[in-house]
Amino acid sequence: MNDLFGGNSEPKIKELITNTREGRINLVLVTALFFAAMGYLSLRNFLLFHGVIEVFCILVALMIFTITINIKDFSKDASVIILGISFGVIAVIDMVHMLAYKGMGVFPNYGPDLPTQMWVISRYINSISIFIALCLLGKSINYKRVLGAYVLITTILLVDIFGANLFPSCFIDGVGLTPFKIYSEYIISGIFIVNFLILNKKKSSIKPVTFKYLQAYLVLSIASELSFTFYIDVYGLSNIIGHYFKLLAFYCIYKSMVEVNLKAPYRALQQSENRYRMFFETSPNGILLYCKDRILLSNSCFLTMCGCSSNIDVINKPILKFIHPEDIEKLKELNEVFQARKIIEGYEIKLSKLDGTIVNTEITVMPYEYEMDDCVFIMIKDVTAQKQSERLKQEVEQKTLFNNMQRDFFTNLSHELKTPINLIFGTVQLMESKVKNNITNIKEIGFSKHSQVLKQNCFRMLKLISNLIDITKIDTGYLKLNLKNSNIVSIVEDITLSTAEYVESKGISLVFDTDIEEKVMAIDGNMIERIVLNLLSNAIKFTDDGGEIIVQLVDKEDKVLISVKDTGVGIPKEKLDEIFSRFAQVEKTLARNMEGSGIGLSLVHSLVKMHGGVIFAISEPGKGSEFIIELPARLVSEEEESDFVELQGKERYVDMMNIEFSDIYS
Repeated sequence: MNDLFGGNSEPKIKELITNTREGRINLVLVTALFFAAMGYLSLRNFLLFHGVIEVFCILVALMIFTITINIKDFSKDASVIILGISFGVIAVIDMVHMLAYKGMGVFPNYGPDLPTQMWVISRYINSISIFIALCLLGKSINYKRVLGAYVLITTILLVDIFGANLFPSCFIDGVGLTPFKIYSEYIISGIFIVNFLILNKKKSSIKPVTFKYLQAYLVLSIASELSFTFYIDVYGLSNIIGHYFKLLAFYCIYKSMVEVNLKAPYRALQQSENRYRMFFETSPNGILLYCKDRILLSNSCFLTMCGCSSNIDVINKPILKFIHPEDIEKLKELNEVFQARKIIEGYEIKLSKLDGTIVNTEITVMPYEYEMDDCVFIMIKDVTAQKQSERLKQEVEQKTLFNNMQRDFFTNLSHELKTPINLIFGTVQLMESKVKNNITNIKEIGFSKHSQVLKQNCFRMLKLISNLIDITKIDTGYLKLNLKNSNIVSIVEDITLSTAEYVESKGISLVFDTDIEEKVMAIDGNMIERIVLNLLSNAIKFTDDGGEIIVQLVDKEDKVLISVKDTGVGIPKEKLDEIFSRFAQVEKTLARNMEGSGIGLSLVHSLVKMHGGVIFAISEPGKGSEFIIELPARLVSEEEESDFVELQGKERYVDMMNIEFSDIYS
């Protein structure tokens, strides 16, 4: 009976009871309060007292029965099946016993004899079932036959009591318990004593904690039976004490069969499964269970590698479906090694996505036995980026000359326009240096304030000039996107979170949410950052202290949605069609504590359009606005990818923020 009683391993008691001094004190106090409340209830309303105890016992019995039904396919142990089914029968009989009790009014024509008869039947079934279960400990038995036998016996007894009336009377009004009832209690107690002796003999086959609870159950059951041999009135003291013992007995059987032996092991099993599932799903490498020329199991990383949207596209499919035609012969060679049941590491294979994109991988193969079949676990590492990096390095030199010539024109133009701004900024830095060296008598506080104003206006002019230049480039067709197959999720997340400290300093909460961890698509990373920053800048301008800004990225397979939503002042409906026009601004009554040229959203609209996407706004005055960008999730070939090297580091984000947020005034 390994499921409930077998084995000698000690369970983790610390997970089931509180073993600290404080915990024990709390347990004693709660128990004392419970019994005090039940004692008071028994004196004030015995019927309710009786009902509470019986309902608890019925629920425990039903739990044991339900658990037995659910594990019948895993355990054929006779003791498990007999005890489980018997407690199901006991639950039914105890339910009739409770409903037939004096004062319930469910069976008004039967008097106090009916519940007493139900009690005797229940206890006979309980004691005899435990006896049989202990005798058949460790042996197998047919579940259906046991269930049929118990149903038949229960039906016969109930039909007899409610129809034939052959079952002896157990209680007579004005007299009390009949001899049959009293002798039955002694017989039942005797059976429980025999069960106690058998239990002690089979102690080595039962878990220590389970053994102790079963001992307590049998002792308390005996005490309960003896208590029920003395009462004359169904509301008498002896009856009350007997129900207390029954309550404690069923608590012990609950601890023994439900909590200790089933609840804890299944909890541990669930925790173990969750740990392995988390490892499996969060692994940065693709993992497959491959058996009989088909994929039985795959993780989300492999789905991403193959461009699949769900397991339906992978499960029960041959792995050849995802291998690039050039490497099918390699896989056939590898299959010969599979047969040798050896571990293979670092084998290079090209995968082919559903859209035809090639993914360079290194695989590791490990033998694994699954349901008596020889299978293999395949771990797949995506090395596409590494391969692309090597190829890009070779191509950089060839494309550098052309790109330099293209950039020179705009670099010179930008230099000529920004020189006055740089001079102003340099003067500000010089003044700050003198103040720090105590060369001037200008008060530091006043100087810092004016210095900050100068800086902010420098950044603001830089923003205006940059936007004007980019708008001009777009109009003349000189602005080209540096498209690369990049992870748009990390780009949007990084630029959003880089503004968190600034946004929170304004008393606004910032939330970033995404339903996908990685989405590789053809984008210009710098331009995507500028788009998001511009939308964040607008959201900050129009959101008051205590508001919220939410940036959300949603994967729609063939496209990606980027949403920037705020709880600000909102935009009038009649203005929604104009906000993307060049130099358009919302009315000044809505433009509090900010400035702006009005070309920002126009530039955003143009940049989104150059990506092949669209942008639109949803807004309600007084509740906030939401700007939604739809970008097509497409890829470019390696030849089409830009060789423009993006600057990295937090300093770049700081500079971008200083410029983009320069027209926000606190």
